[in-house]
Amino acid sequence: MSRYYGLRSNEGVVVSNVASDGLAFRAGIRPGTIILSVNMTKVHSVDEFHKALQAAVQAKKLLLLIREQGYTRFVAIPFE
Repeated sequence: MSRYYGLRSNEGVVVSNVASDGLAFRAGIRPGTIILSVNMTKVHSVDEFHKALQAAVQAKKLLLLIREQGYTRFVAIPFE
């Protein structure tokens, strides 16, 4: 899968599911999106992603670096 997306084997996590009524969906995150970092912290595993996401929720700010369709970009997800 890493080669298919042009990534090193331990770079990022692939989104497998997104709630259609959630903030991530509204921000454009879809299944297949690769999350490379959460609030400027690189993630290499699902466990690292969950830890970084918990810290983001506590800080009430979420900035994701994602890769999809061959492009890398930042996505800011506002907390409501």
